Amino acid sequence: MEILFEILGLLVQFLAEFLIQFIFQALVEIGFHVLVESGKKFRMNQWVAAIGYFFLGVIVGFLSVRAFPSHFIKLFDVQLANLVITPIIAAGSMTLLGSWWKRLGNSTVRMDSFVYAYVFALSMSVIRFWFCAT
Repeated sequence: MEILFEILGLLVQFLAEFLIQFIFQALVEIGFHVLVESGKKFRMNQWVAAIGYFFLGVIVGFLSVRAFPSHFIKLFDVQLANLVITPIIAAGSMTLLGSWWKRLGNSTVRMDSFVYAYVFALSMSVIRFWFCAT
């Protein structure tokens, strides 16, 4: 029974880290959608966009560290696993959200594709991993 509680505790910790990632990423995506809807056209090279999403993820990562200064996951090995797993799940979630948004007939932004969402999520996760107190 004790092992079941430990596993449940780890799942809750993973979920908390994922929710931080997803909420911050969704807020950035909403910001980009607002820019697109306002009529602003941003044409840039895909590599420049990827670098921009990387640095935006770093900035948002630092903001998330300020808001939540310690890891929800306490075990170092599980934090490493979170560093790999959470960006994949967050990017997949953004991709699904983008697909749903497109089916509704709305325009999409680069954050709606897996690669850009993953670059953003990974850079944010690395900052959280590196700078959060354990």
